[in-house]
Amino acid sequence: MATIAIVPPAPFWTKKKFSEQTGESMSSIENNIKSGKYPTLPKEAGKGLVRINIVKMFENSALQQV
Repeated sequence: MATIAIVPPAPFWTKKKFSEQTGESMSSIENNIKSGKYPTLPKEAGKGLVRINIVKMFENSALQQV
């Protein structure tokens, strides 16, 4: 059986970078974060940037049944 390795481009992206790469609006990203659809990393500081966990998103996608 063959194995396919898929490597994410970065372990995490800011909301701005995610928007640039996907073309998704910031409001849609915010809604998906609030609903738990997009996993985020804990903030390093109270007003730190929200970082979307791309590795976890790849993992979740790989585990979905086709």
